[in-house]
Amino acid sequence: MTIKLIRLLQVIIIVLMLAIIAHGATGNQTLVLLLPDGHSKNDVKVRIWLDAAEEEGLSVVTMYDKEFIKAVAKGVKIGGVILPDQVHVRASKGLITTIKNYVSQGGNAMLTYDFGLHTDKGFYAAKSRLSSIVGVDYAVGGAKTIFGPIVGMAGTMWQLQVPPGKTIDYKETLLINPFKPQWIQGDNPARIEPSSVPQAISGYGHGILSYYSENTTTDYRGTALLVSPNYGLAAGITSYGKGKVLFVNIPIGYFAGMTDGMLLRGFLHYFAVEMLQLPRLSILPNAQGGLVLNWHCDAKFLSPSLLEIQKAIETLDTFGIWDRGKFSINFTAGPDAVSIGDGLGFDIPNNPSMKKWISIFKENGHSIGNHGGWIHDYYGLTATESNSSDFLKYLVLNANAIKAVTKQTSLEYSAPVGNNPQWAMDWLEQQGVVGYYYVGDTGCAPHRAYREGRMDNPKMWAFSVTPFGKYAVWEEFDEYGIVEKDVEKWYHTLIDFVVKYRTNRLIYMHPQFAQYHRLVLNNIFDRADLYASQGLFKWYTMAELGQFENSRLKTIWNIINLGNDNFLFEVTHPVSLETMAWLLPKARYKNKPAIIEGQGTVTSDTDNWIVTATSGKSFKFTAHNNKTSLH
Repeated sequence: MTIKLIRLLQVIIIVLMLAIIAHGATGNQTLVLLLPDGHSKNDVKVRIWLDAAEEEGLSVVTMYDKEFIKAVAKGVKIGGVILPDQVHVRASKGLITTIKNYVSQGGNAMLTYDFGLHTDKGFYAAKSRLSSIVGVDYAVGGAKTIFGPIVGMAGTMWQLQVPPGKTIDYKETLLINPFKPQWIQGDNPARIEPSSVPQAISGYGHGILSYYSENTTTDYRGTALLVSPNYGLAAGITSYGKGKVLFVNIPIGYFAGMTDGMLLRGFLHYFAVEMLQLPRLSILPNAQGGLVLNWHCDAKFLSPSLLEIQKAIETLDTFGIWDRGKFSINFTAGPDAVSIGDGLGFDIPNNPSMKKWISIFKENGHSIGNHGGWIHDYYGLTATESNSSDFLKYLVLNANAIKAVTKQTSLEYSAPVGNNPQWAMDWLEQQGVVGYYYVGDTGCAPHRAYREGRMDNPKMWAFSVTPFGKYAVWEEFDEYGIVEKDVEKWYHTLIDFVVKYRTNRLIYMHPQFAQYHRLVLNNIFDRADLYASQGLFKWYTMAELGQFENSRLKTIWNIINLGNDNFLFEVTHPVSLETMAWLLPKARYKNKPAIIEGQGTVTSDTDNWIVTATSGKSFKFTAHNNKTSLH
């Protein structure tokens, strides 16, 4: 093939890409992830962004620099462009100019951390060449990475999908550099009293977390979302010409690859939904918010002389707790608990009482899963990446013991002390497990986890723990003096959060400690029941949602721009679209969408139109933002 022919084919591809953008699948309803020319779309640093967007239900396509430059020159409408960290550190002068032109002409950009800090020759500029559109000078004199906490107001944290409990009040001196923030307060529901104290992002067992960022040196002319006492602006929005820039001064792609993916997903959601009012495919059946309550049942006794946990299960039954929802209930099945031979375990193969309870739970619709490998503490504290030959047998023993009672393979799993060696995850995926309790990526909705920059188990969904500050379960609240009224308020606000944003989070409990908090438990379930009566809340299980998420990823949906602010949504699924739902912000789509092919419903809440498919493999609906209906 001659060089001339190759160049001709390249031109044809670019023209076709521009035609698609101008007239169909992309239009101004889709986000573009900008990649360097020739960069592989399968590069893990790219896949992190695309996978997170897919999990959030957002339509994101990749575009190379040359394609983007051509599109902007021709005035093609692009909904928004994502300028990712790690992927695109080098940028030519021509690309920098095009990005500025795109925004000034009314485009929207989400610029993260180190995008474009190097010239095309690989050198740092005197300061970031995009400082003017960001609204603050950064990377002055080359990269000067700083590590520290990030702080924002409670309402903004909610909009960034940081759930209640993933922050701690930050009462120290806010900033030591000259940056003075103008806060975005966010939009908490009226029933919640937003804290007037700035909130710092925190982690389970860690307290306030620290993140990398570039030092900012001048007053910010935009509006802050997050700031840092150490380096100034962490994230904010500024106007440039007719457009806007969301600047995220944190390597969120890097952190997502290292078991902290909450901020990447949160900022993708904020950019697409809060700023651009783009449509999205709901992450939940019928777009119904809810929680997973994961019960860990891991031993018969706490010690030979202390509480019998079986009796705690019976006590909770007398309170009616097991009838208040459908829960993920996971068991450690062996005869021992802390060490081999201690006799503290349930010994489910030889325990008629626990067999009865497992059967009752299954008959009542709860999801029964495995809680690690046979001996809770021994497995959780001793299994490593290098001793699978000694410890795989414990996973097998546990799975077989539970299957002997339920007569089916467990689809969910929770690891003792959160210990998930990769060989164990691989085995669980081979056994058909679709959902598992996870102590990484805390605060996230269900997702496919990256570890050490890799996603090794794409069919399994991680259900990350949502903590209350440093703690997450009743025994920790009791030990560290967290009073019941504060715990109850946290659970209530977490329920409010998942209802408002139609999302999902996981909480977990142990029966032996939860039994002492009957009043709070009932108040939690009463609040959930109130929303459930309105069709706004559901108790999910990991197995149920894991199966749904795998099915959801098979949904193919395209948006065709019909002109005059009218759009056609074309949807297909190889098996069934039942319960798949799209959220269309009313701020953008003023008129009620109309179904033109297939079976479904159109409902609404304060913020969104909700278009739900009820059956079939294909589905079409229109949405528009003008006074003249298409029908």
